[in-house]
Amino acid sequence: MQVDEPLSMSRKERERLSRRTAMLEAAQSVFAERGFGQSTLDEIASRAEFGKG
Repeated sequence: MQVDEPLSMSRKERERLSRRTAMLEAAQSVFAERGFGQSTLDEIASRAEFGKG
């Protein structure tokens, strides 16, 4: 749990925050490796272990 994460968050809200964080971290990693212009949503979703949808 992150320090700034309220204890009153529901399980669904915590899961949503976790998915969002994973996607942003994956995007940052892909952008650093390939550059923004050469990155694809498929690659970011794959790196975050999500389906594109």
